Amino acid sequence: MTIHYALDEKDFLTFQLFAASPSIVKRRRFTRFSFAAIYIILGGVLLAVGKLPIGVILLLLGVLWFIVYPMYERKRYRNHYITHIKEHYEGRLNRPSSITFSKEGVETNNSGGESKLPYTELDAMQEIGGYIYIRLKTGVSFIIPKQKTDNPAETIAFLKNLASRLNIPYATNLDWTWK
Repeated sequence: MTIHYALDEKDFLTFQLFAASPSIVKRRRFTRFSFAAIYIILGGVLLAVGKLPIGVILLLLGVLWFIVYPMYERKRYRNHYITHIKEHYEGRLNRPSSITFSKEGVETNNSGGESKLPYTELDAMQEIGGYIYIRLKTGVSFIIPKQKTDNPAETIAFLKNLASRLNIPYATNLDWTWK
């Protein structure tokens, strides 16, 4: 089976956010709660000792931090990865690519060159709303945008079958979104 597609900035951005998501979510949650707690505790202490104006201000800052920080941080990470993509993937944007699954292994072809990998190098497959990611043991991933393939249902069925034959995990998280 051969899959033809071209990746754009949005495809790379979604992959970068998805790949970084587990570590980012923990860090964002910790920062959100810890700073809000510090502001609220300090505000409460200052209220208790009679420093009303500064205590109220710190309490409000704690609540405001808890509400606004996730929106700010979400946008900050998106902008960071957009800049990263423009710097590092400029030559790969909107260029035709293909990935072929033969009897021997996986063959890729894009503007950067060609590569052939045995199936033993495949580590996992992950499917989210509009994409399928094929991760290699080296940590590199192939990005396959489902909407840009000729027959998405056939592609998904083939890759699930391949993952089953190779005894590698095929994870499905169709509801994933960057939050």
